[in-house]
Amino acid sequence: MMGTKEVRRIVGSGTFFCRVCGSDQPYWQKIKWRKFYFYYMGLISYGKKVEFVECRNCTWDFNPEVLALDWDNPDNSFRSDSFLILRTMVLMLLADDVAGEDEIEAVMEIFREVTGHTLSREAVLADIADARASGKSLNDYLPALAAVLTEERKLLLIEVLFLVALADWELHDSELETLNTVAEGLNISPDDMALHLEILQIKYLPED
Repeated sequence: MMGTKEVRRIVGSGTFFCRVCGSDQPYWQKIKWRKFYFYYMGLISYGKKVEFVECRNCTWDFNPEVLALDWDNPDNSFRSDSFLILRTMVLMLLADDVAGEDEIEAVMEIFREVTGHTLSREAVLADIADARASGKSLNDYLPALAAVLTEERKLLLIEVLFLVALADWELHDSELETLNTVAEGLNISPDDMALHLEILQIKYLPED
């Protein structure tokens, strides 16, 4: 009887701010890899060992860099996962300097689907005004996102931003540049990003 199995090992523990639970929670720091089995005996380990942080309350997995974030810094506005999602969508919306009604509606709909919370048009307009006034760019928020998102969820965020950009059924050069900037900030390789964009264009863009 042959097969493969994921193996996990605890290498540390402590307390951190879990952005899913919204509060300080205990965590396990673990590594995981795959092992080839033959008649229930583990024989060969293969693939890259991946280190991650697991919240012991919600069991969500995080990038280990989440432990290095200074959540207690009063100037750090990244405690709220919902805030990060909204602000990145708003900055994507502003990539072509136009906040059209279709794009605002798209932000509201995608925010509800991703977070489960309803967002009013007034709240989106308020965040647009705040984003413009703050003078901050996506680069200011990407380190926090890179720290808390797993590889799978990084690609999901790219898809979310792609849909915001596509709200007017046109992907502008400035929006494409912004998507690539986000990918670079999230440590997504250029090859992986190019493949992901190709898949998204096939999936969402209408055929000529």
